[in-house]
Amino acid sequence: MKAIHLIVLWAAAVTTKSTAPNGRRTSSSSSSFLPSLVAGSTTVPNTKHADDGSSALSSSCSSQHESSASTTTESAASPDALIERFLRDNRDNDDDVDGQVSSTPKKFHVQGWRWHTLSLVRDAGRLQRLALRKISTATVTGSDVENGGDSDLDMAAEHVIDFNMKGLHAVEDELFFPWLRSILVDEKSGVVHAANVRNAFGAVLDSIETERLFVRKLASQVREQARIASSTNSTPTRRSEAASNVAQMSSTLATRTRDILTRQEQLLVPAVAALVPESEQKSFNSRVIRKLGIFDSRLHLVGMYDAVMETADIVEEKLFEEMIPMIPRMMIPRWRRKLYEPKAGVLEGV
Repeated sequence: MKAIHLIVLWAAAVTTKSTAPNGRRTSSSSSSFLPSLVAGSTTVPNTKHADDGSSALSSSCSSQHESSASTTTESAASPDALIERFLRDNRDNDDDVDGQVSSTPKKFHVQGWRWHTLSLVRDAGRLQRLALRKISTATVTGSDVENGGDSDLDMAAEHVIDFNMKGLHAVEDELFFPWLRSILVDEKSGVVHAANVRNAFGAVLDSIETERLFVRKLASQVREQARIASSTNSTPTRRSEAASNVAQMSSTLATRTRDILTRQEQLLVPAVAALVPESEQKSFNSRVIRKLGIFDSRLHLVGMYDAVMETADIVEEKLFEEMIPMIPRMMIPRWRRKLYEPKAGVLEGV
């Protein structure tokens, strides 16, 4: 039973997904394993007048110019554009000899990563709304925010920052991002042959790491402001200001985390599905599950479930129901009542 409880968190198999510009996730066909993309390659057209010196010279100069322009365009392309082209090329390589798309798409098995990030986005939004309710209540009643040290904001921020975000970032820092770099950036892995594509993946991961560092620092400030808003040692004015800061910073926290998730779904999720064998993805899941532990995994699962259901995305809901075993899904109401609400219920006034 413990093994079943553990396995539900990060292990789930689905068709690779990407995020469309409008923010909706769309299914995409999978890519071949061990792809190769050579940057800036240009085929020089043959000339029918090889004996004509001026014609040959003109053709050669034209070809060299085209090659130079192609190389310049390739080098100027953004890392995201390079990766998107790389993934498209891999999807093209999945066509069979007759030009038919493979009927067996590659799958992404680390769905808990997506759902955990989505849960953090949801919790940051709930923390913002709680702070706004506190401010609104104080305005209506004429009393100061928290009226002498109500600990709601502090308890809520503790769950969002010290539990939910901390758990996600710990797995990403210690396991997930080092794993991605070893596959997508390290030349020794032999997975991505083209150096420009490896560099593009490295640049994207660096950029995401920078965003995550910003989120972490912002979260630290949210945590501190929530303590001030809940402290009996703070003046009424200071508590009100701190609650307003919590609302504003939590909104930014949710937005920036959502942006990170969108970029990951566009570039990293399809890359893992295309390049990493399913057996290796499942093996990685086992490492993540051991990292999280039984008790925390149950709380995270409840948060993930609520986040998925709140999207009102039928495809995502069906995915969750298909990939999470029946027994853990049946236990979610009990775990919510016994484990989750005592810690996170404050976000909804429970």
